Amino acid sequence: MTTLRLSVDLDGVSVPLHECDWVLRQPCGCVASMMHAVTSLMALTSEDEAWHEFYCEIPRADKRRRAIAAAREQGHTIALMTIDDAVRAWEVRCTHGQIPEPAQQAPMFDPTDPAGISSDVNA
Repeated sequence: MTTLRLSVDLDGVSVPLHECDWVLRQPCGCVASMMHAVTSLMALTSEDEAWHEFYCEIPRADKRRRAIAAAREQGHTIALMTIDDAVRAWEVRCTHGQIPEPAQQAPMFDPTDPAGISSDVNA
């Protein structure tokens, strides 16, 4: 049986993609959202794929592209990082007033669960 293993180079270190998260940052640099790079349904291997997944709730592709362009124009960025680094970044509370109350709710998944098995951690 053949097994495909994807890995990425993060700061000169080869890291399995399934041990990474994509992190969406606000213009102030604080984390707004994060998601696993690999789930049971997909592997997000590029920044463009990650942008589209962060904005997947916009069903029409043309509107989604415009929303992504607007977010980039406003200074939002995304980055691929290890799950540990992403969790540490998530735990830093935004003090810039960018996130409305209630501030930074828990993600809809357990960011420490690389398999993405757990469901809503708020349940």
